[in-house]
Amino acid sequence: MRYYVLKANDTPGFLCGETILPMFDFHGNEVQDISLANLNRKYIHFHVMGNGLIVFSWLGENTAATHLINSLKALPDEQKINAITRFAFVFVKNLYIAPNWWDSLALDVRQDLATRQVDMMFLGKTPLNTCLMDNGVDYTSLQIASSMTNL
Repeated sequence: MRYYVLKANDTPGFLCGETILPMFDFHGNEVQDISLANLNRKYIHFHVMGNGLIVFSWLGENTAATHLINSLKALPDEQKINAITRFAFVFVKNLYIAPNWWDSLALDVRQDLATRQVDMMFLGKTPLNTCLMDNGVDYTSLQIASSMTNL
């Protein structure tokens, strides 16, 4: 098992767990073709937990996961939580959102996050390659306290 674990300085405003087919990295590069024609699609497991742990994990060799994680690792620490928030709202179907966090967000920020989730999950739109890239929106003031990996 390979992993990349981040520890936030507090509990995030949402919790989730999902197995995801990564399409793009955090810089907009395609990491794999997820069409049905590709019989070698690779998955990554993603969890945001109540203790502030954010876990990406996968089994065996997985170039899509490695590219995705390397692009996240390359971001400055102060951008990682926002990038992870974008990732969650684009690719995770079941988000458990803290009402106090959601209500504290400005309306345009809530609309940004809701649009990300609705476009992918309910309208079935294929995400743009820019979907994980920095859009200048701050979703949280959380910071990365530490990280560990076995890559």
